[in-house]
Amino acid sequence: MDHVMNMRWIGIVLMGVFTLFWASWTFGAGIGALTVIGLAFMAAGVALLLAAVALLRRARVPRGRDYGNQSNLPTPGKRARSGFRILNIALFIEFVAIFIAVQIVRHIDLDLIQPVIALIVGAHFALFWFSPATRNALHLWMTAAGVAIGVAAIVAVLRDDSPAVVHGWVGIAMSAITLTYGAVFVTLLRAEHERPVPGAAAAEPADSAT
Repeated sequence: MDHVMNMRWIGIVLMGVFTLFWASWTFGAGIGALTVIGLAFMAAGVALLLAAVALLRRARVPRGRDYGNQSNLPTPGKRARSGFRILNIALFIEFVAIFIAVQIVRHIDLDLIQPVIALIVGAHFALFWFSPATRNALHLWMTAAGVAIGVAAIVAVLRDDSPAVVHGWVGIAMSAITLTYGAVFVTLLRAEHERPVPGAAAAEPADSAT
Protein backbone atom coordinates (compact mmCIF):
# COMPACT_ATOMS: atom_id res chain seq x y z
CA MET A 1 0.00 0.00 0.00
CA ASP A 2 1.56 3.30 -1.09
CA HIS A 3 1.52 6.53 0.91
CA VAL A 4 -1.61 7.99 -0.69
CA MET A 5 -3.56 4.75 -0.21
CA ASN A 6 -2.24 4.45 3.33
CA MET A 7 -3.48 7.96 4.17
CA ARG A 8 -6.94 7.13 2.85
CA TRP A 9 -6.97 3.88 4.83
CA ILE A 10 -6.14 5.81 8.00
CA GLY A 11 -8.97 8.18 7.10
CA ILE A 12 -11.44 5.29 6.87
CA VAL A 13 -10.41 3.99 10.30
CA LEU A 14 -10.63 7.44 11.89
CA MET A 15 -14.03 8.15 10.34
CA GLY A 16 -15.31 4.77 11.49
CA VAL A 17 -14.22 5.43 15.08
CA PHE A 18 -15.55 9.00 15.04
CA THR A 19 -18.88 7.84 13.62
CA LEU A 20 -19.22 5.43 16.53
CA PHE A 21 -18.28 8.20 18.98
CA TRP A 22 -20.79 10.74 17.68
CA ALA A 23 -23.58 8.18 17.25
CA SER A 24 -23.21 7.10 20.90
CA TRP A 25 -24.53 10.51 22.00
CA THR A 26 -28.00 9.60 20.75
CA PHE A 27 -28.55 7.04 23.49
CA GLY A 28 -28.76 9.61 26.27
CA ALA A 29 -31.58 11.61 24.71
CA GLY A 30 -34.28 9.20 25.79
CA ILE A 31 -36.03 9.51 22.44
CA GLY A 32 -36.77 6.30 20.57
CA ALA A 33 -36.34 7.78 17.10
CA LEU A 34 -32.93 9.23 17.97
CA THR A 35 -31.85 5.91 19.44
CA VAL A 36 -32.85 4.01 16.29
CA ILE A 37 -31.04 6.50 14.06
CA GLY A 38 -28.02 6.32 16.37
CA LEU A 39 -27.94 2.54 16.10
CA ALA A 40 -28.07 2.82 12.31
CA PHE A 41 -25.09 5.17 12.33
CA MET A 42 -23.21 2.91 14.71
CA ALA A 43 -23.79 0.00 12.34
CA ALA A 44 -22.47 2.18 9.53
CA GLY A 45 -19.41 3.05 11.63
CA VAL A 46 -18.72 -0.65 12.19
CA ALA A 47 -19.16 -1.19 8.44
CA LEU A 48 -16.46 1.43 7.78
CA LEU A 49 -14.06 -0.38 10.11
CA LEU A 50 -14.82 -3.71 8.44
CA ALA A 51 -14.26 -2.09 5.04
CA ALA A 52 -10.89 -0.84 6.28
CA VAL A 53 -9.91 -4.37 7.30
CA ALA A 54 -11.06 -5.80 3.96
CA LEU A 55 -9.19 -3.14 1.98
CA LEU A 56 -6.04 -3.68 4.03
CA ARG A 57 -6.14 -7.42 3.34
CA ARG A 58 -6.79 -6.74 -0.33
CA ALA A 59 -3.81 -4.39 -0.48
CA ARG A 60 -1.53 -7.19 0.71
CA VAL A 61 -2.53 -9.51 -2.14
CA PRO A 62 -0.10 -9.29 -5.11
CA ARG A 63 -1.83 -7.80 -8.14
CA GLY A 64 0.62 -8.76 -10.84
CA ARG A 65 3.83 -10.59 -11.71
CA ASP A 66 6.00 -7.53 -11.16
CA TYR A 67 4.27 -6.44 -7.98
CA GLY A 68 7.05 -7.81 -5.84
CA ASN A 69 9.68 -5.98 -7.82
CA GLN A 70 10.62 -2.93 -5.75
CA SER A 71 11.38 -0.95 -8.89
CA ASN A 72 7.71 -1.20 -9.89
CA LEU A 73 6.27 -0.18 -6.55
CA PRO A 74 4.99 3.42 -6.31
CA THR A 75 7.28 5.72 -4.36
CA PRO A 76 6.05 8.52 -2.12
CA GLY A 77 6.05 11.83 -3.94
CA LYS A 78 5.72 15.40 -2.76
CA ARG A 79 1.93 15.18 -2.93
CA ALA A 80 1.79 12.15 -0.63
CA ARG A 81 4.23 13.66 1.86
CA SER A 82 2.29 16.92 1.80
CA GLY A 83 -0.93 15.01 2.46
CA PHE A 84 0.51 13.28 5.51
CA ARG A 85 1.91 16.58 6.75
CA ILE A 86 -1.41 18.41 6.60
CA LEU A 87 -3.14 15.40 8.21
CA ASN A 88 -0.75 15.48 11.16
CA ILE A 89 -1.00 19.26 11.49
CA ALA A 90 -4.80 19.22 11.32
CA LEU A 91 -5.11 16.48 13.95
CA PHE A 92 -2.63 18.23 16.23
CA ILE A 93 -4.43 21.58 15.99
CA GLU A 94 -7.80 19.89 16.47
CA PHE A 95 -6.82 18.00 19.62
CA VAL A 96 -4.99 20.96 21.17
CA ALA A 97 -7.95 23.24 20.45
CA ILE A 98 -10.38 20.71 21.94
CA PHE A 99 -8.22 20.28 25.06
CA ILE A 100 -8.00 24.02 25.65
CA ALA A 101 -11.69 24.58 24.92
CA VAL A 102 -12.78 21.82 27.30
CA GLN A 103 -10.66 23.28 30.10
CA ILE A 104 -12.36 26.64 29.62
CA VAL A 105 -15.93 25.54 28.92
CA ARG A 106 -16.12 23.07 31.80
CA HIS A 107 -16.01 26.04 34.19
CA ILE A 108 -18.91 27.69 32.34
CA ASP A 109 -21.39 24.96 31.44
CA LEU A 110 -20.60 21.26 31.06
CA ASP A 111 -23.44 20.86 28.59
CA LEU A 112 -21.62 23.15 26.17
CA ILE A 113 -18.58 20.87 25.88
CA GLN A 114 -20.01 18.56 23.24
CA PRO A 115 -21.32 21.37 20.96
CA VAL A 116 -17.99 23.19 21.26
CA ILE A 117 -16.13 20.02 20.28
CA ALA A 118 -18.44 19.68 17.27
CA LEU A 119 -17.67 23.29 16.32
CA ILE A 120 -13.92 22.70 16.51
CA VAL A 121 -14.12 19.44 14.59
CA GLY A 122 -16.13 21.15 11.88
CA ALA A 123 -13.73 24.09 11.68
CA HIS A 124 -10.65 21.88 11.42
CA PHE A 125 -11.86 20.40 8.11
CA ALA A 126 -11.04 23.75 6.51
CA LEU A 127 -7.33 23.14 7.13
CA PHE A 128 -7.30 20.46 4.43
CA TRP A 129 -8.28 23.08 1.87
CA PHE A 130 -4.98 24.90 2.33
CA SER A 131 -2.85 22.01 1.09
CA PRO A 132 -2.80 21.25 -2.67
CA ALA A 133 -2.48 17.56 -1.77
CA THR A 134 -5.87 17.48 -0.01
CA ARG A 135 -7.69 20.46 -1.53
CA ASN A 136 -11.27 19.54 -2.32
CA ALA A 137 -14.56 21.42 -2.14
CA LEU A 138 -15.88 18.63 0.09
CA HIS A 139 -13.80 20.02 2.98
CA LEU A 140 -15.44 23.43 2.65
CA TRP A 141 -18.93 21.94 2.64
CA MET A 142 -18.12 19.82 5.69
CA THR A 143 -16.59 22.80 7.45
CA ALA A 144 -19.74 24.85 6.86
CA ALA A 145 -21.93 21.98 8.08
CA GLY A 146 -19.83 21.24 11.17
CA VAL A 147 -19.57 24.88 12.24
CA ALA A 148 -23.30 25.40 11.69
CA ILE A 149 -24.08 22.32 13.79
CA GLY A 150 -21.81 23.48 16.61
CA VAL A 151 -23.14 27.04 16.65
CA ALA A 152 -26.78 25.89 16.52
CA ALA A 153 -26.18 23.46 19.39
CA ILE A 154 -24.46 26.11 21.52
CA VAL A 155 -27.39 28.47 20.98
CA ALA A 156 -29.85 25.69 21.82
CA VAL A 157 -28.08 24.86 25.10
CA LEU A 158 -27.91 28.54 26.07
CA ARG A 159 -31.66 28.76 25.41
CA ASP A 160 -32.14 26.02 28.02
CA ASP A 161 -33.24 23.37 25.52
CA SER A 162 -32.79 19.82 26.80
CA PRO A 163 -29.02 19.21 26.69
CA ALA A 164 -29.48 15.46 26.18
CA VAL A 165 -31.71 16.02 23.16
CA VAL A 166 -29.36 18.66 21.73
CA HIS A 167 -26.42 16.30 22.19
CA GLY A 168 -28.38 13.54 20.47
CA TRP A 169 -29.10 15.65 17.40
CA VAL A 170 -25.51 16.87 17.30
CA GLY A 171 -24.39 13.25 17.43
CA ILE A 172 -26.55 12.36 14.43
CA ALA A 173 -25.44 15.37 12.40
CA MET A 174 -21.74 14.88 13.11
CA SER A 175 -22.07 11.14 12.42
CA ALA A 176 -23.45 12.01 9.00
CA ILE A 177 -20.36 14.12 8.32
CA THR A 178 -17.84 11.49 9.42
CA LEU A 179 -19.76 8.75 7.62
CA THR A 180 -19.74 10.78 4.40
CA TYR A 181 -15.99 11.26 4.68
CA GLY A 182 -15.51 7.57 5.34
CA ALA A 183 -17.62 6.56 2.35
CA VAL A 184 -15.61 8.90 0.11
CA PHE A 185 -12.33 7.42 1.35
CA VAL A 186 -13.60 3.87 0.77
CA THR A 187 -14.62 4.76 -2.79
CA LEU A 188 -11.25 6.35 -3.54
CA LEU A 189 -9.27 3.50 -2.01
CA ARG A 190 -11.26 0.87 -3.91
CA ALA A 191 -10.58 2.77 -7.11
CA GLU A 192 -6.85 2.72 -6.31
CA HIS A 193 -6.95 -1.06 -5.79
CA GLU A 194 -8.74 -1.60 -9.08
CA ARG A 195 -6.24 0.48 -11.05
CA PRO A 196 -3.93 -1.75 -13.16
CA VAL A 197 -0.41 -2.27 -11.84
CA PRO A 198 2.31 -0.98 -14.21
CA GLY A 199 4.11 -3.90 -15.86
CA ALA A 200 1.53 -6.51 -14.93
CA ALA A 201 -0.65 -6.00 -17.99
CA ALA A 202 2.32 -6.05 -20.34
CA ALA A 203 3.48 -9.37 -18.95
CA GLU A 204 0.35 -11.24 -20.04
CA PRO A 205 0.74 -10.79 -23.83
CA ALA A 206 4.41 -11.72 -23.52
CA ASP A 207 3.50 -15.00 -21.80
CA SER A 208 0.87 -15.90 -24.38
CA ALA A 209 3.28 -15.30 -27.24
CA THR A 210 5.78 -17.87 -26.00
